[in-house]
Amino acid sequence: GAGLKFNFWQDFENQFHAAVGAGYEFPWGDPSVLQNDSNARFWLSLDKGFGAFHLGGTANFLIETGDDDALGNSDRFMWNVRADYYACEWFSPVVNFNGYHALDSEDEVVPFSGLDLINLGGGDDVVTIGLGAELRPISDMPNLGFRFAYETPLTQGDDLFGFRWTFSLVWAF
Repeated sequence: GAGLKFNFWQDFENQFHAAVGAGYEFPWGDPSVLQNDSNARFWLSLDKGFGAFHLGGTANFLIETGDDDALGNSDRFMWNVRADYYACEWFSPVVNFNGYHALDSEDEVVPFSGLDLINLGGGDDVVTIGLGAELRPISDMPNLGFRFAYETPLTQGDDLFGFRWTFSLVWAF
């Protein structure tokens, strides 16, 4: 995929940041494992800090641009609201709430959502909570962080995973 991001508001003194973006995911991948969808993406993010406490949110619209595959395709809306606390130079606890919504589920073939992993054309709306942390174990490299979270659904609808662990290595610059 490729995209552009525009940080239209950067207020470091008041810890407020806002950005919009647009992108395109190319249909590269093996269609036999359902990995060749293409879509246009549009998003907005807002972040506000209150000293060591931070709140943020993102809204994402994914508009399918490819042909329907055997399991269906749908336009999707995904959102995220998160909070973290900079407890010390090496640790921040994090909580996330995430929502996944198919906007045109008439293409639904499989009766559950692929969430952010795969587009299955529909399924129930799913809201999840993720609890995790960011570790910054190398004091000489404060821009390097290791993030992990446990995510589980809050809604009763069927979803793809029931729960999941996510891990990432982040280099801020």
